[in-house]
Amino acid sequence: MTNRFCRYELRTTSADAAGKFYATLFGHERAIVWPLHEQARARGAMPHWLGSIAVEDLQRLERTSDEFVKRGATVLGPARVTREGGTAMVLKDPGGAIVGIATASACAANVDVVWHVLNTNNLTEAAANYRTLFGWNIARTPQESPYGHFHEFGWNDAQPNSVGAMLGIGDRPQVHPHWLFFFTVEALDTAVAFTRQAGGTATDPTTAPTGHRISICEDPQGAAFGLIADVRGK
Repeated sequence: MTNRFCRYELRTTSADAAGKFYATLFGHERAIVWPLHEQARARGAMPHWLGSIAVEDLQRLERTSDEFVKRGATVLGPARVTREGGTAMVLKDPGGAIVGIATASACAANVDVVWHVLNTNNLTEAAANYRTLFGWNIARTPQESPYGHFHEFGWNDAQPNSVGAMLGIGDRPQVHPHWLFFFTVEALDTAVAFTRQAGGTATDPTTAPTGHRISICEDPQGAAFGLIADVRGK
């Protein structure tokens, strides 16, 4: 499926250690883990999960990246061929969050992400950019949360069910612009305890506006991610 996140990769300072951590956390070894490139580290990049949004083909990828750049995004390095045989590239969106664009042939159903949160300093601009470039159905009226204003969004008008939110962080200077991805786990409390025991951090589980229990975490190398209880979970 195009115009939605379809590929998630961890870029980190210790790929072997991170791979073992997530294999235990998720109960499988499907996570794509790469060493964080030296050039990225020189730019100040920290370990992070990179999500890539699928487009139909290489021509559409080039058009989308060009339009993103016109809107203020920055291309971070050349396009690359993925191990699946597709093409992917990385950008910093106009608000400063790292995001990928990939051809549909690069998609990989490797991890279970069910909620996507864009933390951004310019909520209005971000909503307009992602709506225009990818056709997302973004709520035009922001809602309130303990963390500030946010817009929920769905992949398109035909499937308006919420798959994430865009959250303004203008009044939270300690939070940098980034996409935060929430992974499904069957037993949230167990996953939180493991993350802490392994050397990472995890907030005490809380209930999200969707009714799901969630925790916001960092792995032992410092990459941020979220955990959300599976509907079968506790």
